Amino acid sequence: VSFQEDPVAVACRNITGVSTLTWGADYPHAEGTFTRTEVTLDHQFRDVEPEDRAAIVGGTLGGLLGVGRG
Repeated sequence: VSFQEDPVAVACRNITGVSTLTWGADYPHAEGTFTRTEVTLDHQFRDVEPEDRAAIVGGTLGGLLGVGRG
C-alpha cells in the first residue's frame, strides 16, 4: 500500500506489517505533501518506532527496487 497522509495505514502497521506499507510525497502533484513534507512526516510518524518509520518512508521500497542497504 502506498499512501501520503493516512493515519489509519500507520496505525494498522502492527496488523498489516510494515513490509506492506510505502509512504510517498506524490511530488510534484499539488495534492501531495510538497512544501510541507517534513511537517507531514513528523506529525504522521510522531509515535512510530524509528525502525518502522525508516521502513515505511523508504526502506521497504528500496528493498523492492533493489537499492539501498542490502
